Amino acid sequence: GGVQAVSFEKHQLVAKF
Repeated sequence: GGVQAVSFEKHQLVAKF
């Protein structure tokens, strides 16, 4: 959600599934 967490969150979207 944060500016520095953009890359991390994108990986989480894949990891959630």
